[in-house]
Amino acid sequence: MEMSKIRKSIHNFFNPADASRQLHAELVSHKNRIKVLKAEYDSLEKWKNEYTSTLGLLTDAMQALVWKKDSEHRYLLANPLHCRKFFGFEKSRECLDYIVGKTDAFLIRSLFRDNDIQNTSGEICMMSDFHVMKNAEVTHYLEAGIVDGEEVLLYVVKIPRFTDGVFTGTMGIAWDMTSQADFLMTQLQRWIYDDKVSRLYHEKNVFCYAIKPSLKKCMIFQHICPAPERGLDCDKDYDNL
Repeated sequence: MEMSKIRKSIHNFFNPADASRQLHAELVSHKNRIKVLKAEYDSLEKWKNEYTSTLGLLTDAMQALVWKKDSEHRYLLANPLHCRKFFGFEKSRECLDYIVGKTDAFLIRSLFRDNDIQNTSGEICMMSDFHVMKNAEVTHYLEAGIVDGEEVLLYVVKIPRFTDGVFTGTMGIAWDMTSQADFLMTQLQRWIYDDKVSRLYHEKNVFCYAIKPSLKKCMIFQHICPAPERGLDCDKDYDNL
């Protein structure tokens, strides 16, 4: 093997034209491989951007707040609506630069309470984060709080993520259901009476309830019926229609 390399080196030394042709052929081959890899990368980037754009349009149309957190419940990502409605940022990039690596408790304190703005959401969000981690399955929540003197009611779905049995974080989606609070509070009273929810915290107008899996959910998105005017019965089993 070594003798073959030596003979090749000697041949190239005495035949520079052959060596140049070989080098040129190798460079062309490398250039072609790079071109193919670049085309594949550009194609992947195109579809990734298209997918991201589509998801953004869908979540905006659904008025859905979406986020992702790591195993320590620190933000990795949040969609523009979440940035705007939950944290008060108008620009998504500014929002992400600030919230990444921070928990809800820290963010609510630094963005609101340190500026003398009432916001009870931090601890409530952390409660459901810890609960879904322990629960180890997709869990639905009703979370209520007060922001700057206004009552806010959120319907929240949290999804725990595991890799090889190790908890790696959560993903979440939520809807602001404040405008339908009267309907939902009536439903909540029924669910409490029927033992269909678990109370994580409740004091005056601040609470967090986990909805038990046995509770029937409504059709496509498998969340509780959001609009009473549609005539949907939340206790009806739509799965078997």
